[in-house]
Amino acid sequence: MNVAFNYGGRAEIIEATRRMIRDGIAPEQIDERTFSSYLYTDGVPDPDLIVRTAGEMRLSNFLLWQAAYAEYYSTPRHWPDFGKAELAEAIGAFAGRERRYGSLPDGGMSGSALPNGTIPNGSAPNGSVADAGRPEGLRTTV
Repeated sequence: MNVAFNYGGRAEIIEATRRMIRDGIAPEQIDERTFSSYLYTDGVPDPDLIVRTAGEMRLSNFLLWQAAYAEYYSTPRHWPDFGKAELAEAIGAFAGRERRYGSLPDGGMSGSALPNGTIPNGSAPNGSVADAGRPEGLRTTV
């Protein structure tokens, strides 16, 4: 478990970018691994589960980069009252979820290119991809 005080995800991303520039990292050299190494959480695995207490349903500027594939669990219980029983409930809900890491239920990718660089589900003329399982007409820009 990690606890962050006076933390902001946007500030962390800006600071990481500034450090890469100061270190002379060429834009072509920046990939997810390099960028992650400049974050405050370098060496700490990305979270699998983020628990939001007090019924909150927003990110709140928390681990914006690291939480890309995290599952969220919201409970109406406030943090001081969140105990072992609630933690067990959150973990149970997490265990029952299908983790897809950006893929759609049919195995397609949602809003991104496949590792080989191809765009799944066919591309639209405007450079966006129609995602299966999304409402008709909703597109994700690639």
